[in-house]
Amino acid sequence: MNRRFVPVLLVGILAAALSFALAFGSDTAKPAGKAAHAAAKPAMHHYLVVSPHTAEECMTVLDATSAAGTLSKFDFGCKSGDHTGYAMVTAASDKEALEIVPAAVRDKAKATMVSKFTAEDLKKIHESMEKK
Repeated sequence: MNRRFVPVLLVGILAAALSFALAFGSDTAKPAGKAAHAAAKPAMHHYLVVSPHTAEECMTVLDATSAAGTLSKFDFGCKSGDHTGYAMVTAASDKEALEIVPAAVRDKAKATMVSKFTAEDLKKIHESMEKK
């Protein structure tokens, strides 16, 4: 085999691979594009969704939740007389979090953004309070 043929073949293969990666969006070929796309996404937060309904609305709400495919996301207090659905949702806003609730009772529902605290968070809070 010709000594010049192997390096030329390798350069050709590498050029073809790079062209393919650029044309079809390889993440390794376009790191700046991926970072720019990630920056465009809204921040996601955790929400506790509380959705009350009456005993009379109960089966309609449960059926609508099941039909929407979100029944398993809720815990319900209905069996103990507390006709309320509770769900933890990750969403960009409280409005988006409420979309899990059937439209018929959505106006009664509430989404509260919740977060966890670490021991380090508490330490910083206490330190900032002492400085005041």
